Amino acid sequence: EITRRNEELIQFNYRVSHDLVGPIKTIEGLADCATADLEDGNTADLSEALTRISRMARQQSRVVGGIFDLCQADLLPQAEEQIELRPLVLQMFERACAAHPTRHVRLEIDVADGLTVQAPTNRLSQILLNVIGNSIKFSRSDDPDAVVTVRAWIDDGCAHMEVRDNGVGIPASARDRIFELFFRGQSTETGGAGLGLYIVHRNIEQMNGKVAPVSYTHIRAHETSLHLV
Repeated sequence: EITRRNEELIQFNYRVSHDLVGPIKTIEGLADCATADLEDGNTADLSEALTRISRMARQQSRVVGGIFDLCQADLLPQAEEQIELRPLVLQMFERACAAHPTRHVRLEIDVADGLTVQAPTNRLSQILLNVIGNSIKFSRSDDPDAVVTVRAWIDDGCAHMEVRDNGVGIPASARDRIFELFFRGQSTETGGAGLGLYIVHRNIEQMNGKVAPVSYTHIRAHETSLHLV
């Protein structure tokens, strides 16, 4: 375990360096170009440079936010409490929608009123926010029937949750790697740090739970479905 975590830390340091320092140097270069355009009165190129700077700065903010969430997942002690699932799912769906205002996705929720679990609130919130957020981020922008479905039930004293969507799906070649550190299974205009599902995996691991893609034999090929235990 120590060897594995050391290797993971080396990879983490390398990727953080690449994902933070590289884009920051690009932003510096764009800022220099914007300054030169301003001095030359070249407003057309200036506008394009500022747009790229803004887009890259937002991306870096997401990367830093993902790293902070990862630190919380690994380092912060979190006490368990009784959590009612339905209100938490609704709250995380609203937060995920706010983070992707150009996407229009409806929620189907199959979680009974009063269904509760014993868990750390911050961990469970991170899990749901990342998984539901992915469903919204990778929805089809031209699909009027874009939907994310969240189910929860208790079986033999164990809480089960399933999050399913009908978005672009996960490529078959990526399904075995979606929980790897910094792995990106899809490209998207909204960008991403490749940390979301890794954070989900780490949080569930800390809670002695399991997470896995649901068998793709019983859902359409473009659908994504994760089963959280």
